[in-house]
Amino acid sequence: INDDGEILVDFPNYRGWKGKDDEMAVVSKPQGTVSKLELGSKVRVKKTISTPTHDWGGLSHSDVGTVTSINDDGEILVDFPNYRGWKGKDDEMAVVSKPQGTVSKLELGSKVRVKKTISTPTHDWGGLSHSDVGTVTSINDDGEI
Repeated sequence: INDDGEILVDFPNYRGWKGKDDEMAVVSKPQGTVSKLELGSKVRVKKTISTPTHDWGGLSHSDVGTVTSINDDGEILVDFPNYRGWKGKDDEMAVVSKPQGTVSKLELGSKVRVKKTISTPTHDWGGLSHSDVGTVTSINDDGEI
């Protein structure tokens, strides 16, 4: 997940295509996806984790923070009130709440295509069509693919 608001999709005939999540239809989600985290999710370290992979940094199980970044290997950044930019692992976190008004159901690795109701995507077709299916490789918090 980038911080420039862009989500990138790799199609067989177009790598790194940009789009908007509300223009995309999810065809399938990745198998074995562990994380249910989204940008903006409120999280805490799971009670079953005695020491997080990247250590506590002065935090405890009761501290709740906001997910600000997620990458495809499960590394996340969380802003806690007393520790901004704490680094953690998605499978060590419990979701306390998800962001209000979340539109995107996309996850890294989701298979997507442009919705049939979209005549021209915001960032143009780039040689693609409604029938092309690609894999989400990057998601940003402003809803762009």
